[in-house]
Amino acid sequence: MRCARVACLTALAVACVAMPRAAQTTALDAFDSVSAWSARPSDGVSLRIAADSGRHGTAMRLDFDFHGHAGYAIAHRAIDLPLPPNYELSFSVRGNAPRENLEFKLIDSTGDNVWWHNAVDYSFSRRWSAVRYRASDIAFAWGPVGGGVLHRAAAIEIVVTAGQGGRGTVWIDDLAFRPLAPEQPYDLTPAVTASSAAPAVEPQGDPDKDCRITGRKD
Repeated sequence: MRCARVACLTALAVACVAMPRAAQTTALDAFDSVSAWSARPSDGVSLRIAADSGRHGTAMRLDFDFHGHAGYAIAHRAIDLPLPPNYELSFSVRGNAPRENLEFKLIDSTGDNVWWHNAVDYSFSRRWSAVRYRASDIAFAWGPVGGGVLHRAAAIEIVVTAGQGGRGTVWIDDLAFRPLAPEQPYDLTPAVTASSAAPAVEPQGDPDKDCRITGRKD
């Protein structure tokens, strides 16, 4: 029924109005220089990091070559980034490369515990596109802590791992961070009432048109 659909939309609108405004986006790296990044490829893999033309100003350019076998090409950067319960990390990417796995990693101060988002079989576009990961998109990958939530990142890694293999170039720009309001479920109950009937009498008219929707606490 249309009335029920409107009730759902009203509930979502109430939840959005109640949400606190998120803080502004902070640039983590505009790539005016790539000196903070280091190449850490696996054995037998080549990776060169350089500055190049970006989406806005300068970008980080990753030239990699898997030389016909499996492996990974890591661009590593130390950082001190406190992580609230909810946040968004974003960057711009384009590439001239076959399908590979694009990994985004956050690492703790020990260097042994890793959280990541692994985009398997990623198709690189030659045009710039925005990539955004929320806290819920980043999961524990491995390490002695065995799981849990990362509260402070000591390093970021952007990794191309061999999918189809081969060689290629990937450009990264506009690495940014934005804290978000904590995710909370909508806790109001939509109430649908009709005003076209007397008590104990069936409502008259079209209930899809003659209804009032409110949100109430149970």
